[in-house]
Amino acid sequence: MRLFKQLQPQPSNPLSTSSTVSSLMKDANLAKHAENYEEALDLLDHAMEVADALENTRQVLALALKQADVLIELERYENAQTVLRTIIDSTSVHSQPETHIHAQTSLAYSELMQGNLENARTRLENLRTLTKNPQLLWRAEGYLARVYMLEGNGHYALRLLTDCMLASFSIIDDAAWFVLFSSWIAQIHCESEQIDSCILQLQQALTLASKHHLKKFERELGLMLAQVQLQHGLAEEAYQHLTQSASLVRQSQLQQNFDIHFNLSRASLLTGRQSEALFHVEVALEKSRQLNDANQQRATLHYADVLARSGRIEDGQQVLQKARQSTTEPIHQDQLDFQIGLTHLYAEQYSQAHSIFNDLYTRPNTPHLKLQLDELLGLACLKLGQADLALKHWISATKNDTPLATPEKQARLWVQLAQLRFQIGQPHKAYKEMEHALELLGRTEDIATRGVVISNAAILLHERGEVESARAFLDESLKLARILKQPALIASRMGNLGRVLMDVGQIRLAIPLLEEAVTDAQANHLTLIAAIHTNNLGVAHAHLSQYKTALDYHRQALKQLEAQPLHADESHWRTLTRVDFAHSLLSLATYDEARTQLEHAHIEAQSLMHYPTRLLVMNALARINLLERRYDEATSFVEQSLSQAKQADYKRLMAQALVLQSALLSSRQDTVQAQVAWEEAQALYMTLQSPLARHPVSWLKG
Repeated sequence: MRLFKQLQPQPSNPLSTSSTVSSLMKDANLAKHAENYEEALDLLDHAMEVADALENTRQVLALALKQADVLIELERYENAQTVLRTIIDSTSVHSQPETHIHAQTSLAYSELMQGNLENARTRLENLRTLTKNPQLLWRAEGYLARVYMLEGNGHYALRLLTDCMLASFSIIDDAAWFVLFSSWIAQIHCESEQIDSCILQLQQALTLASKHHLKKFERELGLMLAQVQLQHGLAEEAYQHLTQSASLVRQSQLQQNFDIHFNLSRASLLTGRQSEALFHVEVALEKSRQLNDANQQRATLHYADVLARSGRIEDGQQVLQKARQSTTEPIHQDQLDFQIGLTHLYAEQYSQAHSIFNDLYTRPNTPHLKLQLDELLGLACLKLGQADLALKHWISATKNDTPLATPEKQARLWVQLAQLRFQIGQPHKAYKEMEHALELLGRTEDIATRGVVISNAAILLHERGEVESARAFLDESLKLARILKQPALIASRMGNLGRVLMDVGQIRLAIPLLEEAVTDAQANHLTLIAAIHTNNLGVAHAHLSQYKTALDYHRQALKQLEAQPLHADESHWRTLTRVDFAHSLLSLATYDEARTQLEHAHIEAQSLMHYPTRLLVMNALARINLLERRYDEATSFVEQSLSQAKQADYKRLMAQALVLQSALLSSRQDTVQAQVAWEEAQALYMTLQSPLARHPVSWLKG
């Protein structure tokens, strides 16, 4: 009895009939799990000839079941169902329960794969009345769980699948089912946002698939795992899994080819492998042309993004403009416009980016983009010097509760808000917003987000006088930057750590850190970071009274900053460098050049949205006027600075202004009030753990 003979062409090269049925079945299993399905069918067909000749009905039925399973893998559902119905008609649950129920289960699975959920569910639920044997039922229960999943009942599906997983398995087919069910459990965990459980389940299933050489599952599970990892910031892990999946995919598997190369490009881009990102997205784009429009649109958008991030911004814009001209679909037009706006951001064309994002913001069909648009509009406004609008958009983004508003995204938004609040004179709100960001770290294990949050928190903690916490945060954030291998973060955080140490008087420890930060920044062409910490080196040497060395560093930093365009949120660095430069000049009594720098700084400060730097300029102007005995001008600048610093509670700036006020009062013979002002300054410096608290005060000496 050859159930499959009429359905399957004979092999072109008939196999030797000397092979035993068991060896042919074993070879067919290997071929199936290697995805050589036609070879598996040939082997099974020949095995059936042998079994039929031996009149071994049990083996014929077992072989027919395997043939049906292979046909389902090939999506030849009608052929598979013909075979399975023949088996069902030829057996009964009483005489051959295992074969009969296996056939019923496979028939239900073929219905499930065709999308006939009601037929599949009815058949699978009926199997419960045919037998109570858990070994026979566990696969049927697993398939039934899949039906419930697709019907939206993931909670009940998880209960069924967990029960199924209790069944032992001893042969390779059982392992394949076990792996399949594990992938469904992982999917349920992912949909319910239990990401750690999802990743663990997928990793265990992938290990089992690799052990049993289940190539299809190795590839599919690797892709699933990578997609979850990409969504949660684990780009390097995703890259490794996708690389393995790519080695297992076949050219004929167009959709999987596309998915793997598309996601490999994303992972490559996120891990700094620019050339690989470009290669994989070009492959994905080519594959997408043989698939549907949705895939081609995704590939086009990502292709333009990769080009832009690789420095080929104009090429990326041309790709997007061409696609924009050829589509009339509003949703796709929105996606293309959004990506065009991003390319303008990459090119630092903030006015153009703002115009596009603002237009998108008002369109009726873009609520799904609102979180991203608020974030990006805030950034564009910040770069354009529109601090109030930046605050408005970022506050709106923190209130967004869509699925895109992940803990990582929200934490970064609170950090941005805190930074801006501190810069515009609202440090109390900045501290509260930074606390929100720190609280969100309990809901994420993303080390990149943790590094961003704690490194920025360290700066605010330092300004509040919590030096030990600030130093610990900066130490940890520097380690995280090194793990991520991100030069800009390494240089910036190393320099910031040096600055904190310098402010608490540990100059000898600070200087090597600042020097290394500058060297690293220069090696990676990070001009702004190099200039900032070159200037900090000047400040460090000034603290050691090495003023000529300090001047060299200040001149070098200022030259770098004057040679490059600075956006509104960066321009205070140039002004701050002029102030530090002027202080070193004043320490050498070089008044004319110091005044020239401070006059430039004063003009620049009028347009700064960085409030602390504006107050630093006033304090520096007060100092030079005090040294030149222009007491009225000095008093005016000190009073303005002190009033504003107290209102905003900038402790370091308050202390600096109080020191100047003490010196001014002393010059007017008001020693009592001069002493009071100094003691107020000293108390603030002690809070900040600054060595200036112990600084000798010459104007109060009797």
